[in-house]
Amino acid sequence: MSKHRDGLAAFFALVFGYTWGVAALYALFPGAVGTVSSSLTNASRSMFSNPLLISAVSSPTLAALTVASFLGRASIVGLIKRLLNWRIAWYWYVAATAGIAALAFVARIASTFAFGLALPQFSIAQLPAVATASVLDPGPFVEELGWRGFALPRLLDRYNGLTAALVLGTTWGVWHLPAFFISGMPQSQDSIWTFMIIVISTTILMTWIVNKARGSVLPAILIHWSINRFVEWHYPGAMMSALTFAAAALILVAIVGTDLGASREVAVDALPHPRGA
Repeated sequence: MSKHRDGLAAFFALVFGYTWGVAALYALFPGAVGTVSSSLTNASRSMFSNPLLISAVSSPTLAALTVASFLGRASIVGLIKRLLNWRIAWYWYVAATAGIAALAFVARIASTFAFGLALPQFSIAQLPAVATASVLDPGPFVEELGWRGFALPRLLDRYNGLTAALVLGTTWGVWHLPAFFISGMPQSQDSIWTFMIIVISTTILMTWIVNKARGSVLPAILIHWSINRFVEWHYPGAMMSALTFAAAALILVAIVGTDLGASREVAVDALPHPRGA
């Protein structure tokens, strides 16, 4: 059990209470709060045209800042420092982007052989569309301060790295469940079970990278961005994505152990040394 007054239960209660509460409003009163599909139909507007929706997506960070403010100045400072801790070894940035892209590409190749799916075609002309999609996808930027900046270090204070990753990955996946039942949300076209496997497996990989990056949230943001950009979430390709990421997570645990690079000696609100391992 944590020796710190960590506020983890309050954090999870706020995150689920607010996001699932907004989802309930959409389900019960779609005409009063606006339809998600209308917000997402026009790519130039995306989620930013609906403040209620963007606030629901942002609930992990909003909850983290709220709970940390009640815990005191040290909690707020520690949280912000994890976000601003950019002085980490360069290869953790590469692992967070190129590593995830490589795993996604392996899954795409496997899907080509298994299901006859065509490999994605890339060209310079696609860069503006990719850049627009990146800017209009708020998830990586408004979630990770909560999940990896607030919740992860507190879970690591209670459990080993693998257990913390499994708890957080399952929580992160379950938090998305309402999106599977709301028309217009990206998850409404996905399979829940492949989504959960990818999210939990990615959390294991992410936990190791964040630990090796001395608690910095920046690699987590990049990993979240990368899985949104490169991973195939739709059936049947999602099956190979799930198998590939699960295999990568299992191999990682077999190599580095169940601590996933976690240090038990760093307090929840303390900022680690700024240099990556």
